[in-house]
Amino acid sequence: MINVIISWIIFGFSVSTGIFVFYKNPKSVVHGFFAIMAILLGIWSVSRLFLNVLAITPLQVFNGVLIGFVARLLLKFKVSYVKIVSEDNLKTPLTYDLKRGYSYLLMGKDTEKILQIFTDLVTHGIQGLYISREEPEEIRKKYKLGKIRIFWLSRKAIYPYSLSPNDLRSITYLLKEFFTSADDGVVGIDGIEYLIVYNSLPSVIKWIDEINEIVIEKKARLLLNINPYLIEERDISFLKIHIRNLQEI
Repeated sequence: MINVIISWIIFGFSVSTGIFVFYKNPKSVVHGFFAIMAILLGIWSVSRLFLNVLAITPLQVFNGVLIGFVARLLLKFKVSYVKIVSEDNLKTPLTYDLKRGYSYLLMGKDTEKILQIFTDLVTHGIQGLYISREEPEEIRKKYKLGKIRIFWLSRKAIYPYSLSPNDLRSITYLLKEFFTSADDGVVGIDGIEYLIVYNSLPSVIKWIDEINEIVIEKKARLLLNINPYLIEERDISFLKIHIRNLQEI
């Protein structure tokens, strides 16, 4: 009986909070996102009360649809979080003048080199997005990247800009949206070996190949960093063979 009362209290509080947040600023993407999340939480809290032997199948389907909807909503929110911007527009010559329409592979046990190249590009008018195994705020402080969106490749991070390593489809969607919107874009990704752990080498190579084709089509740039101490040499060679327009720097 107590569980029933608590569930209905959560329902009432969540729905009323969602309505309040939405009407406070109906044009805000962030307010709209949290309003919908609050209302869905309320619906989910009472739907569990009706899970019994006779009705378990339709309600399980409902919960499955609800979870899928929330997942898509989260992805849409992350896409809306992306800003198509460069960090600066310096008139000095580029240190790393990388050709457009290519993917570039860096072999490093740390991310210093890839971030140096990425920072050089985005401070010279090139629009950028970065995905890292490292905590985004640390990268911002070290490389003075205040405008560029940095996503955290992590299964446990609760930040709105975190990406799960075993959800390659969502990462693909995010990158495709960025490359489509950017006039002259670059994406940097470190922790490729981390993606292989949660997927498989063939899956990650297929994923990189898909992103690489978008890079070629949109005449963008893709920077990939692999720690050579955490992946077999034969796997690296396999990746180099199967990715078109992949250059090692």
